[in-house]
Amino acid sequence: MKRWMLLLVFTFFVLGTQHVFAESLWIEKGVFEIPGGLVSYGFLTEGTFGTNDAYFSMTLNTGEKHVVQVDLGMDEVFVYGHAFNQDSFVLVRQDYITDPRFQTSRLQAMTLCLYDANWMLVKEVGIPLDVLDFLYLDDLILIQTATTMLGYLPTLESTEPSAFLEQAFAYCPETDGTLYLDYQLSEDVCLMEPGIYHLELVRGWLSWEYDVRILPRINGIPGELVTTPVRLTSDARFVLDGITYEMVGETSLPGRHIVTWDGHGGDHWESEFVIGFTIDGVEEGLTSKDPISIFSNALSMTLDGDSFSGGTISNAGSHELVLYGLNDYVQTVQFTILPSVRGVEDEAVYASPITLYVNGTATLNGETIANETEVSKAGTYELKIWMDDIVVETIHFGIESTPSSIILEPETTSNLPYLIFIGSFILIGIVWILRKKG
Repeated sequence: MKRWMLLLVFTFFVLGTQHVFAESLWIEKGVFEIPGGLVSYGFLTEGTFGTNDAYFSMTLNTGEKHVVQVDLGMDEVFVYGHAFNQDSFVLVRQDYITDPRFQTSRLQAMTLCLYDANWMLVKEVGIPLDVLDFLYLDDLILIQTATTMLGYLPTLESTEPSAFLEQAFAYCPETDGTLYLDYQLSEDVCLMEPGIYHLELVRGWLSWEYDVRILPRINGIPGELVTTPVRLTSDARFVLDGITYEMVGETSLPGRHIVTWDGHGGDHWESEFVIGFTIDGVEEGLTSKDPISIFSNALSMTLDGDSFSGGTISNAGSHELVLYGLNDYVQTVQFTILPSVRGVEDEAVYASPITLYVNGTATLNGETIANETEVSKAGTYELKIWMDDIVVETIHFGIESTPSSIILEPETTSNLPYLIFIGSFILIGIVWILRKKG
């Protein structure tokens, strides 16, 4: 009987000490933000021995109050929480091993717990035991351990915290840590002026430093080559091709254009765009038998190394047109005008002298001739038109001594032998008749 009574007393003692220890260990207080309001939470123990519940009392700006319940296992406690939005909550849970005889406990594990809008556990991720402190920065939870800094996304995927951020237009960090801007304590930070800023976040043992670069707001910079005027607008002063503009700048000059902006912290920002040339009458690789007329908006031009201001080009050969724009912007166009001849047709026979007008290099019966050459001597001719040591055209023609201009017919067999034979036969006949009469 005494043995049963002693066992019963010991059991009540163990249960009592565990329950008292549970209340002293699990009662925690804290506040974390959600969009539209604050969430305050407190942890209590209820029910029978070994079951525990965490009650979250949520008060929104609208005045709504919500109470949610999360089950806690034995020897578990939440030490930090953050709501990324109304549908995603992250809590840090500590798991202890408790010795009820001495009311002592030892930390066994630390876990990131992700809950949905219904406070159903979605995911768990273990974290090191040597955690010093936590804070959130925008869509990131930072965890400072004794040796390193850890980062976790709202999905609890691990990520390397970045020491440099580049933001377009503005950066307004959201955090539960103390913020220092350029080494000065700052309560509300919203960076809008372009430049580089140094920020430091502090919460307890946690300290995280990083730099933020705000890009300038300059609109109208083309992303590709254009040939039309460009108009730039900004909410601040900027420099275009070395000229300072107040909020609005415009240019139509062909060439490479440089936009610069000097911002906070000695930051220097630079961007480029190109306004291309407009070229009429020629294009890269053009081959023409006729003269061409070239016009362009280039600041200056050269043709085959000589200054050129535009106009008609008729000289046969390969040509190189170079166009010059702003800030060493250069474009090269190569084209060809084929050699040609006027005043003669292939396979023609002329009764009078003709004049050949050659654009390029030509040979007549193997002899080089001038660009304007008269042919008057009767005979047959072979005219060859050359381009870089290659014959591009061959023309055959003839000059007669009698007035005619016909198309040469294919050469036929001569009747002279037949006429001689007939003549000889007639002559022999006449001689025979004369002798017979005599």
